[in-house]
Amino acid sequence: VVVVKVYVIYLEYLLNNLKLESDSRINNDLNDSKTIHPAFIFLQILPLLCLSCSHCQHNQRKSFGEGHEKFAKEGGGDLVQEYFSRTIVGSPLISKKPCLAYVQVDDDPRASVYAKMKTRSCEEVGFDHVGVVLPRNTSESTLLHRIRELNDDEHVSGIIVQLPLPSCISTQRVFEEISPEKDMDGVNPSNLVNLVIREKEPLYMPCTAKSCLYIIQKYCPSVIGKRVVVMGQSMIVGAPVAFSLQNMDATVTSCNIMTRNIEAITREADILVISIGNPLYVRGDWIKPGALVVDVGTSVVADAASKTGRRVVGDVNFSEAVKVAGHITPVPGGVGPMTNAMLLQNVFTAWRRANFPARLPYA
Repeated sequence: VVVVKVYVIYLEYLLNNLKLESDSRINNDLNDSKTIHPAFIFLQILPLLCLSCSHCQHNQRKSFGEGHEKFAKEGGGDLVQEYFSRTIVGSPLISKKPCLAYVQVDDDPRASVYAKMKTRSCEEVGFDHVGVVLPRNTSESTLLHRIRELNDDEHVSGIIVQLPLPSCISTQRVFEEISPEKDMDGVNPSNLVNLVIREKEPLYMPCTAKSCLYIIQKYCPSVIGKRVVVMGQSMIVGAPVAFSLQNMDATVTSCNIMTRNIEAITREADILVISIGNPLYVRGDWIKPGALVVDVGTSVVADAASKTGRRVVGDVNFSEAVKVAGHITPVPGGVGPMTNAMLLQNVFTAWRRANFPARLPYA
C-alpha cells in the first residue's frame, strides 16, 4: 500500500534546514514576499498517494506556526499546492510501489550526497528505490548492460544516471540506452527531440528545466512576447528551457559567460534564467527592475562568518539582485527542492503509465 507516513517528520527536517540558515540575510529573505521559496513542495506530494489528503493538508497548515503560515502563503506555499492540485488524488492501492533506480559511477562524495538526497526523498513519500553504485574503473559496456537490466526490471518505474560520468564513458551513449519510458531526467534523444518540435511533447522533461518552467509560468502566466535571457546551454537546463519558452512564443536569447556585453543583454530581460555554475556572477545592476530571476546555480564558497567556514550560493549575487528583481529564487531552497519534487512526480507518472495505461491520464 502506497501511503506516506512520515510527512510530518519531513516537515521538521525542512524547518531544521531553514534554521541552519538562520543568519539575518536568510531571515530577511523569508519575510520578503518577492523571494520564491518552493522548498515546501515536498510537503504537497502527499496528495499524490494519500487518500486523506485534505486532512493532511489541514494538519500541515497547523504545523507551520504563525511565522511559517505567512511564509507558506507569501512564499512557495501557493505554488506548491497549485502544482499538485492537477495530479490524481487517492491513487488505487496496489502492492507495487513507484520505484526509482539511480545509477552512480564512482563513489565521489558530491555524487553520493545527491544520491542520498534522492534516497531520502523516495523514502519520505513511500517510493521504493534501487541504488546502483559502480566503481570508477567500470567499462562503458558494463554500465550499459546494467542500464538494460534496469530497463527490463518491471519493478523499476524510472531511471536516473548521476552525472558527471568518467571520461572513458560516453554520456550520450548512456543517455541513448535509457528507455524513454523510464527516462526520468528526459535525456534520451527521443525525449529531447520531442522537446524541440513544437507539435510534440516529450514523455519526460529534464527535472531542473521542468522546475524552472513551472516557476516561470506561475509568476508570469503568459510569456508571449516576453524577452527571456537564458544563461547556460546544457541539455538538462539551458537548452530545454530555451526551446520550451520559444515554443510558447517568448523572445529568447541564449548566452553564456563568453558572450560579449552580457550585462547589456540581461538588463533587457523580463525573465532571466541562470545556470552557468559561476558563483555570484550576475550582479544586481545586470537585472531589469521588476524582472523574474530563476537562479539554478549551486556553488560552495568560503565564508568566515559561517560556523562551517563556507556557504552555498547561486550564480546570482542575491543580496544585490533581491533589491531589483520582481521575483527571485534563493539558493539554497529555491530551484533545488523543486527539482527533487519534479523527479518524484516523474517517477509517479511513470508508475501510473505502466500500471494504468488505459484508465489514468498522463501528468
